[in-house]
Amino acid sequence: MSYTGNIGKQPIVQTNQENMNSPEAEKAASTVNLLFERLSTIYTSFRPTVAKIYGQDANKHMQDLKAEWTKQFISEKLEIEDIKRGLEAARKTTNSFFPKCSIFIEWCKGFDQNKINKSWSHYLNRRIGEKWDDPMTFETAKRVGCGCNELIANLSGNNTEKARQTFTEKYTEILDDIKNGFKLPELRLVLEHKTGSNKNRTAEDKERIKNSAGCQDFFKQFKKGVE
Repeated sequence: MSYTGNIGKQPIVQTNQENMNSPEAEKAASTVNLLFERLSTIYTSFRPTVAKIYGQDANKHMQDLKAEWTKQFISEKLEIEDIKRGLEAARKTTNSFFPKCSIFIEWCKGFDQNKINKSWSHYLNRRIGEKWDDPMTFETAKRVGCGCNELIANLSGNNTEKARQTFTEKYTEILDDIKNGFKLPELRLVLEHKTGSNKNRTAEDKERIKNSAGCQDFFKQFKKGVE
């Protein structure tokens, strides 16, 4: 099956006919159709806006959009509970615009931007020896494999946004693992773990990180930003 829009105006979506006739594809397409009906009642301006922008091509645009969502749903293998979680997030969001498929999938997976912002902030500000706020931040930091100073200065070339992206990728990885049965460490054990990733470093490594020009520049800038 092929969906083709005007070049430059709509994306070209080509889907293998055999794959689209599979039970998984039919289930995904049916789910997306029902989902669009639900989302259209939440985002009431969506259909009128599409009609206004695309005019006589509105139906064609909707089919192209649904085809893209169907491809993503096949890839992600979302379950009914995931969809319910995504719809609940859609109802709670203060954003009045219809979500991108990638955003909705993040909602389905339990990705909460406010929570990850809080987790990143704690990771960014925490000092060696201080307690961890929660198991999720602790587990993410453990998978990143280094302290914040080292992540920013050495692994990310003193680029805070790149470091944040690395942290976010590990955070999302844990959400997927939780869905598959992974259990976060007990809060009691997390609170007792105060030494952080500095525990097994050599004295030379500690001194190198402490004296890193990248770290010094970053924390000078960070201090100015919060003063």
